[in-house]
Order: sequence, then C-alpha cells, then structure tokens
Amino acid sequence: MKRNDINILIIEDDSTVRNALKEAFSRAGYTVKATGQPHEAKRYFSLDNYQLLIVDCMLPKINGVDLVESLKKEHGRQFKTILTSGVFKNSTFSKDALHKTQAEHFLYKPIDIEEILEIAQQFFADVIEEEKDPLFELMTHEELSPEDIQEAIEKTETIQGHDLPMIYGFLVHAKSNGMLNLVDKDGEQSSILFVDGEIIEVQVNDKMSYFGILLIENGFTSTEEVERNLQASNEKPIGLRLVEAHAMSPHAINIALSQQMSIRLSKTIQNNSYSISFTPSQLSIKNTKIPAKQFHRLLIDWVYSKIEDNWLIQFYLPWMDYKLHRVKNQKLLGQLNDLPAMKSIAQIFKYADEEITLGELVNEATQ
Repeated sequence: MKRNDINILIIEDDSTVRNALKEAFSRAGYTVKATGQPHEAKRYFSLDNYQLLIVDCMLPKINGVDLVESLKKEHGRQFKTILTSGVFKNSTFSKDALHKTQAEHFLYKPIDIEEILEIAQQFFADVIEEEKDPLFELMTHEELSPEDIQEAIEKTETIQGHDLPMIYGFLVHAKSNGMLNLVDKDGEQSSILFVDGEIIEVQVNDKMSYFGILLIENGFTSTEEVERNLQASNEKPIGLRLVEAHAMSPHAINIALSQQMSIRLSKTIQNNSYSISFTPSQLSIKNTKIPAKQFHRLLIDWVYSKIEDNWLIQFYLPWMDYKLHRVKNQKLLGQLNDLPAMKSIAQIFKYADEEITLGELVNEATQ
C-alpha cells in the first residue's frame, strides 16, 4: 500500500487548525478530506473508506465522541481514531471518550503537528510500502544514462544540500551535458555546467576570489608578486599580469581556476534546501574544468568535512538489504583505488565480489 492509499478524514470546526492539519498530512503524502461540519463528515464517510479519523470533541450540534460512535455503529468499519480537544482537558473526560470510541489517542490543543504525523506514521508503518525519492532510486541502476538522471530531477521538487554530492556524482558518472540549476530557500541561484561529465563552470553567489591565494599556496608565485601586480594599473586578470611579468608559468592559471571552482562547488553543500532543475545542452569544453578524478577526491573530502554522521546514517539505512556490486568502469575503479580514504577500506571490493548486502558488510566491519 502506498501512502496516498491511506484516506484520512479531519473533522475540526476551527478552520485554522483544520487547514494546518490538512496541509501537513497532504504534504506527507496521505489522501485527506477535511470539514468542520458533522453532517458533511457523515456524507464523506459514506462515500469513501477512511483508515484514520482526526476528530475534535467540540463540534456544532453534536460532539466528536458521539459522532465517532454513530459512524462505527452505522457503518461497522474498522478505522483508527485520534480525538482532540482544547476545551475538555479533564482526564476523566478523555478516559471516558477513549473508552466509548475505542480511539487510539486523545490529544490536547494546541496540537503538535509533528507529533500527530508521527502517530499516524506508527499506525500504518506495517502496511505502507515506502517509496524512495526518484534521485535515490537511481542508486539501484547498474547503468545510468543522462536521461535517467534528468527524469529523476524533473520528478524532484526540492533537495537538501547534503544530497548534492550524490547528484553531482550521478551527472559525472553518466557523462552528462548541460546545466544543473539550484535555487535556495532565500532565492539565491547557483548553476553548475557539465560537459561529458566534467564540471567546466560553477556559478554561485560568492564574490570572493581565491585565485591569488591558491597561486601562492601552490607555490606558483609569491605573495609579493601577487600584491605588486594587483597594484599595477592594468585591466587584465591577475593571472595574465603575472604571466606577462614572468612571475608565473601560464599552466598555473588553469590549475588555480579549477581549484577555485572546487571551493565554490563545495559552498553549495550546506544544511539548506534547494529547488533543482537540469537543462540539457551541448556546451563547449574548456581548459578549466574539474575532471572526474579530481571530483572523486572532492567527494571524499566532502564526506569527511561537510556531511554529518546523522545524515550518513539516515542515508544508508534504507539500503541495508541491497547488495554491493563492483563498478563496471575499470578506469573509475582504478581512480578510486588510488584515493587514500579508499585504501583504508580496500576490503570493500572483496565483499562486492561476494555480493554481500550493505547490512552484512556493516555487521562484518563492526565485529
């Protein structure tokens, strides 16, 4: 049973509470009807099979307890019930109401939306077949095509910043061409451009230039040369100024620009929500890029420095019964093997050959 197969009827005469509950349960994926009128609730109940009723005890003309009793008597159906009240807060009343209606819960107002959603989740945990996010479902594909990724992105309204490394990885792995567009909750836009799976441009709201610092850190030039050429009356970029002044080799420009892109790409990975879209297009390759091998090093760095342990736990828990498979791209496998972080868990490739599940691997590693 899917979550949207669960029908919920909310009977609440306070429109503010009613609308808030309807919105919360609808967003959670349930099918919801809501009314403040008992006679309309009876009509809804006669037309559909509801698995959960959320009923206010104080209703016009008839109280919620009597309404639930009459619905059970008239229709003889089994359904879960949550009673609510902002008036009847006496423990004797709540116990009597629970007994009469055989309701599962009695909640006092103001209602905690998260609490009532969690109660509903517990009611149906054994019957709901949870659907994976379309982007996460891509992890079950042995072969990924750019079309698969685009379709999954089109089905996805918002993602969390900590999910971006996975999405970037999909686009790199599938050798995608086009622009990934991100808009955060404040309306700030970012774009990442891909050519054959290589990142050639990162456009983010970051005014800071890391170029001079990176040149110095890489040993391509000195602090004095950077400062002297920045002060010179010259409209050319600092990199060209340094090359023309024989203070740096030309090849250093692309290396520093690529590292600057990596820094800006890393800034998108934060505890934030994004709306996401992908525009396929054939772009021209540039000398400045983040090649696949460098990207995989960034992935490892992000896991260590950006991703919280709780996120990793929640990310991998749904996949515990899935088997590990060795990647078919031998070139990529070689690149992974060269990474220091992968050398420390080299045995994972042995387990992949044995088609062990992720859960079995975790148990093996913790023994």
